[in-house]
Amino acid sequence: RIWEEAPTPWIVAEGPVKDISPAVFLGNKAKVQDPEPFAELCHLVSPVTVVEFPAGVHQLVVQSLEGPTRLELRVAAGAHVTALEQYGSAPMISTTKVTLAAGGHLDHILLQGHNHHLHTLLCQQETTSEYRLTSAAMVLPEDPAEVLTRCSAYIEQVGPGATTTVNTLQLGLAAGHRAELHGGIIAGPGGKAQHYHRILGACSSARALCRAAVVVDRNAQQADTEQLVRSLMLAPRFQAVVLPQLSIQADQVTCSHGAAVSTVDKSMLFYLRSRGIDAAVAARLLAVGSCREVLEKLPVSARVQLEAGIDQAARALQGDRAKGGGLGGVAG
Repeated sequence: RIWEEAPTPWIVAEGPVKDISPAVFLGNKAKVQDPEPFAELCHLVSPVTVVEFPAGVHQLVVQSLEGPTRLELRVAAGAHVTALEQYGSAPMISTTKVTLAAGGHLDHILLQGHNHHLHTLLCQQETTSEYRLTSAAMVLPEDPAEVLTRCSAYIEQVGPGATTTVNTLQLGLAAGHRAELHGGIIAGPGGKAQHYHRILGACSSARALCRAAVVVDRNAQQADTEQLVRSLMLAPRFQAVVLPQLSIQADQVTCSHGAAVSTVDKSMLFYLRSRGIDAAVAARLLAVGSCREVLEKLPVSARVQLEAGIDQAARALQGDRAKGGGLGGVAG
């Protein structure tokens, strides 16, 4: 079932939205349903497209070429849904709200556009539901310079035994591109939450920011969470700011988190070169391999575009290196 509803806010907060940060959002245990000011504007000016999935197997493709766009996905018990949400090349504001009933399953692929794009994702999971999110920004070297892409994803396991898997990718391929990821996962009792984030910096003027948290409240006993952020710095002046956060307030849980920042492994590059592989091709193989876990979950067309962009950026860097530049970036 698909229909439109009048443009009404989703805001449920005690104070002004502009004063609510992601940290406050997490501290209040997701009582704030919309922490982004621009999302409130989107809600007030655009109708919401509601898609309701009954029990069964469903596929949904949403392509939005201009905004603002507001989408709500309601997954009923026993529904198995694959949803692709893809945005165009125009500057855009968009929001997506996901509700999973007990036993519902959703594979959600989010592809941000080639231009300025601010997206807010809100998800609530009931008992034994499963939510898998794969997200990437489609900003390529030939796209406009100084583009800002921001994804703010907030996921809460309301019922016990829910499963959440998030794979996100930030690519610094275009000049001046600023990629931001904000949000967090709030684990429920007996819940399982995994967040794997990849950053690939192949342009010296690009920047990436990852501020994501995993929260385990006192009532979330027997929760199992994992958070891992890996950054590969190809460009000599690429900047990455990585702020993973883990908050544990329960005592019977299994939690792990980690962050790694590295440049191209010279021994691996030498190994490929010793097998007769061109330097630019070797750099591309290492770059693509660093984010393979996310790329392989994307549609073929999107994966081909991103791999071509990585190839183009790697070749440009190799040319700069031949002139005296180097491989490596700045992390914070």
